[in-house]
Amino acid sequence: MPREKCPKCDGKGKIPVGETECPRCGGTGFVGDVDISEHFKGAAQHAVEGYDLASSRDVPCPKCQGKGVITVYEECDRCGGTGYIVKCRECGKELDPDVEEDLCEECRKKIKQIRKEKLPKVKVLSPACGYEDVEEGELYKGKVSRVEKYGVFIELNDRTLGLLHRRDMGDKEPQDFSIGDEVVVKVTDVRPEDGEIDFTIEGIDPRPDRYREEVVEKELKRVLVHDIDESKIGETVLIKGKIIHVQQTPGPTVFTLRDESGSIWMAAFEGPGIRAYPDIEAGDYVRVIGEVTTHDGQLQVEILDMEKLVGTEKVEIKRAIDEALDREAEPPEDLKPMVDSEIIERLWPRMREVAKEIKRAVLEGRPVLIRHHADADGISGGVALEEAILPILRENNPDPEAEYHFYKRFPNKAPIYTLEDASRDLNHALEDVHRYGHQVPLLVLLDIGCTEEDVPAIEEMKAYGVDVLVIDHHYPGEAVGENPEDGLKEFPIDEHVKVHVNPYAAGGDGKNIPAGVLAVEIARLINPEVEDRIKHLPAVACLGDHAESPEAEQYLEIAEEAGFDRKWLRKIADSVDFQAFQLRHTPGRHLMNDVLGTTGDEHRHRRLVENLYKQHKIACERQLEAALKGVKEYETDGVKVVTLDVEKHARKFEYPGPGKTCGLVHDLKVEEEGDDAKVVTIAYGPDFAVIRATENLGINLNDIVSELEEEMPEAAVEGGGHETAGSISFVEAHRNKVLKALVEKILRDATS
Repeated sequence: MPREKCPKCDGKGKIPVGETECPRCGGTGFVGDVDISEHFKGAAQHAVEGYDLASSRDVPCPKCQGKGVITVYEECDRCGGTGYIVKCRECGKELDPDVEEDLCEECRKKIKQIRKEKLPKVKVLSPACGYEDVEEGELYKGKVSRVEKYGVFIELNDRTLGLLHRRDMGDKEPQDFSIGDEVVVKVTDVRPEDGEIDFTIEGIDPRPDRYREEVVEKELKRVLVHDIDESKIGETVLIKGKIIHVQQTPGPTVFTLRDESGSIWMAAFEGPGIRAYPDIEAGDYVRVIGEVTTHDGQLQVEILDMEKLVGTEKVEIKRAIDEALDREAEPPEDLKPMVDSEIIERLWPRMREVAKEIKRAVLEGRPVLIRHHADADGISGGVALEEAILPILRENNPDPEAEYHFYKRFPNKAPIYTLEDASRDLNHALEDVHRYGHQVPLLVLLDIGCTEEDVPAIEEMKAYGVDVLVIDHHYPGEAVGENPEDGLKEFPIDEHVKVHVNPYAAGGDGKNIPAGVLAVEIARLINPEVEDRIKHLPAVACLGDHAESPEAEQYLEIAEEAGFDRKWLRKIADSVDFQAFQLRHTPGRHLMNDVLGTTGDEHRHRRLVENLYKQHKIACERQLEAALKGVKEYETDGVKVVTLDVEKHARKFEYPGPGKTCGLVHDLKVEEEGDDAKVVTIAYGPDFAVIRATENLGINLNDIVSELEEEMPEAAVEGGGHETAGSISFVEAHRNKVLKALVEKILRDATS
């Protein structure tokens, strides 16, 4: 082993790093004194003349040589304290002296490869190969799978098995082999049609370490998913694409693959409940060889071999899939809004963008979660999006339960997205990610989500990579700028979400173009084929939110042409509100769709609405009767102020709730006073208030709430809504002060 003196420590094995006080002399440099006159006793006088023998002399410290300090050393980090270095005998590269090697790793591999290349070649079948890929006369490496008296069965891979008969074993016997032994065999005959191979080891060395391996890959041309049909059952295919879902079942691991043409299930079995290909997750791009089979009537691919794509091949497949998804998710260019509206026309590009994002999520296997306000407006829009999404999901996802696994819709009692909502949504989403291999969802906030109050919850979702889309018509606050691309106003919420669609961005009044209207138009862009089933829903949203605008009138006319007269639409809207109250926090899928009349079952729809509307009327009349006994009203400067303590004068926890009760009282007072009357109604409880006001007051409740927040920080005022309809919450101890200031500011703005 070539050695040289370490140049860093000069062969000493240590290097100086400083000095310290001598422990022997304590830093003095001396260890005592001596009387030297004793040494000259008996000497001649002339011999000692000139010497001072009268005093003693100090003795220098032998450890530090009189310096008082000693040198501190540490082990040489280059030679490890040995004093020498070891070099590779081939290239001269310095080696670790503690390792008993005279070759560096590179030279060792090079020499090993040179030796290996001189060895004879043995073939190793890749997992995808079958009997048709085995060649007569070639050497193959296999594994003993069974031992019998007449011979040994040897697997070349999981798909190919042959027999080494005892007559072809030379001087060996079957008992010389054990299950699991690796052995090199020569193929003497192969019969693919019968699934049989004959082996011999006569005349060859059966030990695998005497050969260099050459992997035999299956030669296949890539097949697109949409080309895999029943005619390909039993065939071995090569597919490439993106894994969009991984699910571990009690049996195999099931992967869902998406390429530029569609999606397909793929199954791999390592053992009952054992995760196959654990290094491959949703989002990976892969190359798969497998056999086309069926499971529960669904086409699938039994995976024989799967590996991640890297480099150029991955980039090319990713690009092809992205381009295909973009094309497929793009809304039709010729599809226009259902009504003439400058506001909707200006919002149309953003609405197209939202539609594309939703459809693309569905196509690439990303779950879609819709959160909407639990009223006729929000529910109409939510159901419209649902009607558009589910047919695409069923068509493009091989999972027969896809509409329940990859789509969720939940109502929100309040028109804001809270941290409680986000925490609940994240809890479910992350469980799905870890248990079922889902991707994180796309979150669509409908009739909620546009205010700064929604930001904390949205940011919590974004921390996990959740993209957020907002379709709302509530007041989003003061504009902070203008988008240079589309000229629409931008609001504080815009920097927190991917896309925000709101009439205020186009200079409109959100109260008169409800969110449900926008959602139905977006649903048409996602899936134009559902238009006939949902074209009446914008009218339901408008009536449910009391919208009065040219757009609302046009949507009502469209609904009438579809067979829904205004009286019936009003009943639908009230029935939806009543049913939503009974459902609480559950979406009521199927049930709510029947109430809204989107399922095609006319008889059931009408029966449901007649019954629900009847119960709605009974409940409203009973609530109104109780509430009117607690109403207080007065007039000042031409404004009628109506107040109601709903905590004391309304039935708790029953339909209608405080918001709708306030609306009932307000509508009755407006009817009594006349259409031109200026009326504001405030229904309050211990820590909240609901406000309804006539348009002619000219107030903006959102501005008033902002003032209260700033002027009364101790009351913790929060809330908002539309200019003349909204709600606030506050600390109960400050209720009287807050309500007094609220009324004063409303009257101030109404009379200014």
